[in-house]
Amino acid sequence: MCGVVIYREGVEIAQQCGGHAGTTNNQMELTALLVAIERAGQLSGNSGELVTIWSDSQYCVNGVNEWLAGWKRNGWNRKKPNSPNRAACEIKNLELWQAIDAVLGDALTTSTLAIRWVKGHAGIAGNERADELAEMGRQEAIEMRAGLLTSSDDLDARYRQIMGAA
Repeated sequence: MCGVVIYREGVEIAQQCGGHAGTTNNQMELTALLVAIERAGQLSGNSGELVTIWSDSQYCVNGVNEWLAGWKRNGWNRKKPNSPNRAACEIKNLELWQAIDAVLGDALTTSTLAIRWVKGHAGIAGNERADELAEMGRQEAIEMRAGLLTSSDDLDARYRQIMGAA
């Protein structure tokens, strides 16, 4: 499940959480990253202000900062087009990675957006708050599965749309 918390000058200005019972942790981490990138774009606009997104998921951070450009260059595959065993190297969660790429635009290359890793469960306030929100999202997913709650969460709807379940 995922949680996104947004701070400006040390003050929490927005938060969002959500979850989906039939998903993986990596899919929820990617969904949180997608939402964070979208919100960063909305908050900074064309100001040129540097926005940093902190994630405790090395999968997300490495994916954006190290792997994404190569995947695109290789036709959205981990290996080059003429490489042997290319089919065995498909990118997991491709739809989410492509959605992340679409919202990133030029933000990483123009240095207005940085995506950095933060150690999880280390007492860092923003990360602890995101984990708290993720737990709230997990509880909501459990209640939705049990029929105790109806989905009104934008994050859940966005995830289902990207993954083709909506």
